[in-house]
Amino acid sequence: GDDPEDQLLQVLRETANALADASGGKLSVREPAQAGPHPDKPSLTVANVQYLAVPGGPELAPFVAFLKALARPDASARETLPPAEVRVYMAPTCPNCPLVVGACLELAVRFPGINLQVVDAMYFTDLAGPLKSVPAVVVDQAYTEIGPLSGAELLRILKRRHDPGFQVDALESMINAGRFAETLAWLRRQDAFSLLAPLMRRAGIKERMGVMLMFEEVLEEEPHGLDAAVPHLLPLLQEEDPALRGDTADLLGQVGAPGADQALKTLRADD
Repeated sequence: GDDPEDQLLQVLRETANALADASGGKLSVREPAQAGPHPDKPSLTVANVQYLAVPGGPELAPFVAFLKALARPDASARETLPPAEVRVYMAPTCPNCPLVVGACLELAVRFPGINLQVVDAMYFTDLAGPLKSVPAVVVDQAYTEIGPLSGAELLRILKRRHDPGFQVDALESMINAGRFAETLAWLRRQDAFSLLAPLMRRAGIKERMGVMLMFEEVLEEEPHGLDAAVPHLLPLLQEEDPALRGDTADLLGQVGAPGADQALKTLRADD
């Protein structure tokens, strides 16, 4: 048919059958092709990797290397890693994408607990959302890294996920990437509005501007979407840093939640 997803599914099916034929019986194709975290999307799934992209052109080399690595008996690392979801966004015309995709695939082979999705951001714009630059790597639907990323750098990120302060890093990375709606959903899911205070304390002008932009965009869609942040922001009005107090006052003014108005009047009286 003319449906783009049907066409992609057909290309993926042909790719899978060609790989199976070339393997001399070592690989087999099992229907349905749709599997993994996005069963409604046409995809190619191999082990713990779901391709929502065609592994062709410059992306063929890392995919073939991945298949070869899977066949090695010592492919998995001796060290363990807690389960993780890693999504790497790429585009067929992106010069840096094959290296980042390859690095992610290598880690997926070493650590079977990693569920990796390789997503064509130009095709699956609904999954890419506001991400406009590739390569981009998203860990556990939160921590976001845009640009070149080595396997060693990604492994350090994965190992830090339970360290103190990592959630603040994840929050900052999402805001810097412009993933504002996803940030709000994550804050709600993690009940993590308290992270806004340490982020504001450590952030520079650029990062605070990002927080302000997030507030502005979220409040346009949901006027009460950030009410839960108010109790965590109010104490910042007592900080010594006048810039921090002013930026916090601006945020609270945007929210306009109960309790914020009186705090702002007090701040103005003190000034």
